[in-house]
Amino acid sequence: MAPASSNPVGPPPAITKAIKRALGNINGIENFWDQVRRHSRNFNGVPKEHFGLFLKECEWRFNNPNPQNQLRQIKQWVKGCLS
Repeated sequence: MAPASSNPVGPPPAITKAIKRALGNINGIENFWDQVRRHSRNFNGVPKEHFGLFLKECEWRFNNPNPQNQLRQIKQWVKGCLS
């Protein structure tokens, strides 16, 4: 019979970390799609021909959550287009 300390209960720590990392990614994806749904409600849906651009905007907003940074970046883009 093996000693109790060599037969731990539950998965090894490396597997546990991998599961937590995978669940974190799933939660991040779910958060993104929840944000897309909330944002699309503001427009009462999005036409199919505009969905690609809408999705890119949602991706940008999700990856840049700070409104001040968003505004700063938009101003830089406009300044670059006008010069």
